[in-house]
Amino acid sequence: MISEAIRHELAEARPTVLTWSLGLGLLAVFTGALFPTVGTGEGLHASWAHLPEIARAFFAGGAQDPGTLEGYLNSQLFALLPLVLAIFTISRGVALLGEGEGHGSLELTLAQPISRIGLITGHLTAMALATGIIGLAVGLSLALGLGLVGVQVPMGGVLLWALVATLPAMVFGAIALLAAVTFQARHAAVLTGAALAVGAHVVNGLGPLVPGMAALRPFSPLYHYTLSQPLVTGVQPTAILLLISTTLLVSIAAAGVFHRRDLPL
Repeated sequence: MISEAIRHELAEARPTVLTWSLGLGLLAVFTGALFPTVGTGEGLHASWAHLPEIARAFFAGGAQDPGTLEGYLNSQLFALLPLVLAIFTISRGVALLGEGEGHGSLELTLAQPISRIGLITGHLTAMALATGIIGLAVGLSLALGLGLVGVQVPMGGVLLWALVATLPAMVFGAIALLAAVTFQARHAAVLTGAALAVGAHVVNGLGPLVPGMAALRPFSPLYHYTLSQPLVTGVQPTAILLLISTTLLVSIAAAGVFHRRDLPL
């Protein structure tokens, strides 16, 4: 029955996944196609030189030179991609309980021959697959955009970078689900997931600039995401495993809370 739950969740999410894939895919195509014009132009270098360090940390992906292909892609797309994907994962994370309880359909779902653990496992698996599909769409579209202007780039590296960007987003989605089953309120769960995502971005961005905040950076999923540079040094296996493990642990906690809770009448 878990497989049925996964198919059901993917079928429900299909329009949303298609919309996200098309939207971010078009953005990625244009980002790649504009590299010879924007990435190698003097205007970008001049803007980068005058950009405050805090702005580089928050919006341009740190101190990488945007004149290089890796720096350009990081500053124009990958630096904020996990936060953008977190909007999707947070909305999907609370969808099962938020929409189900809001429309009175959760009780009907649980009346089917599937356990609560199976239901939440299917929901999280479908969310991971849907997020991965969007990540693949971004990677393939970016490779297409770069290829259209004759820029040679390792396809595997681009796809890997896009998939790695989905990992911190999955952490925030799992946290939103945990908040949903804990607070039994959709808006509180969305607010919790969004606040933690923004807070993680602030900590990761200000960590190198604010004395004393550097010690907090390892607690940010985005910090571990930035440790992997697939087009430069490759991925950091420890960081990848930590992100996956965090998602699994939070998911297990959500399943445990959901298993013990009472449904509102």
